[in-house]
Amino acid sequence: MKDSGLVPKWILASVVLSSVLLGLDTIGSSTTSTQLLGTSSVIILSIVIAATSIHRYWRGWSIPPRWLRFIQLLIILTACISVGLVVAEYLTPDNFVYSRLRVNAIVMLTNLHFLIVVYLVGQTNAWWKSMLPRLLMILPLWLLSVSYLVSLLPFDAFASYSQEDGVIENIQVVVLVVTVFVCFRKAAAWFTQSKKLQATFFALLASGFLLLALEEISWGQRIFGWQTPESLAAVNVQNETTIHNIGILNQLQLVGYLLISGAGLLFSASKNMRRWQVRDYFWYPHPGSIVLFSCIFVFYSYFTFFNESVHQWTEMFELLLYVSLFFWILNDKLESVEA
Repeated sequence: MKDSGLVPKWILASVVLSSVLLGLDTIGSSTTSTQLLGTSSVIILSIVIAATSIHRYWRGWSIPPRWLRFIQLLIILTACISVGLVVAEYLTPDNFVYSRLRVNAIVMLTNLHFLIVVYLVGQTNAWWKSMLPRLLMILPLWLLSVSYLVSLLPFDAFASYSQEDGVIENIQVVVLVVTVFVCFRKAAAWFTQSKKLQATFFALLASGFLLLALEEISWGQRIFGWQTPESLAAVNVQNETTIHNIGILNQLQLVGYLLISGAGLLFSASKNMRRWQVRDYFWYPHPGSIVLFSCIFVFYSYFTFFNESVHQWTEMFELLLYVSLFFWILNDKLESVEA
């Protein structure tokens, strides 16, 4: 796919609106946007990121270099302020820094991630092709480092950041929604090439990721807030409208995570296995994904067999797993056909 032009104005307006809302939630109360609009800035941010990423993949636009340099400057400033706030909060008595500056460190970190996503999405395809190996190496280290910083904050801030309905889970849904779109588009492209087997394969992948996305939002329960039916609540570990938390399925998902991350690690590490092609619809992940899959596989092995007390980190590693699968799908050989 070739770059087709500059970023659309409606996307620029959405990005500016999201930045303003995040700014409002950064100073003073983190619920300002909820009080004004009835929904949080994180939800609006998630919708903007999903729409922007899908449109970027579909149309192939890019952000002008001078705007990217400005965004890069904002990223550096936001990162310095965020790290400074977290360190100050950790070294001083609880609530000492916030009570004086009225700056919310978690929302500031959320804003930092938002700026990074805009910066990455706005790059040209040529930039992505050259930088992807490095990004795949840096991404897990970056996310884990930020999570560790949040874990240093007082008032159990890490729980709201990484657990149910937190920032991490919202990003998971965004990644899954974008992956669904990519899979359906690849299915359509393979179908136009009269490759029905490959088209069916990607259609099934899209359906699977759509199921995961619906499970992450409890089939709409997290949005609309209905009560879990009594019959389902009785067998559901988390008392939610989900399938994967029912009985043995709750344990099987961990087995699935181990198998998928193990396969990704194996195929990204072995040159011989990367040459294995099965009727043109099986492909290998990018070799740079080895760090991503290694982190995921080691964590879930440790969590499953040795220490369940690290449960608070499971949402973070689910996000890393979804991201690694997203880039695996993007590495499909059809990319050369679409270009």
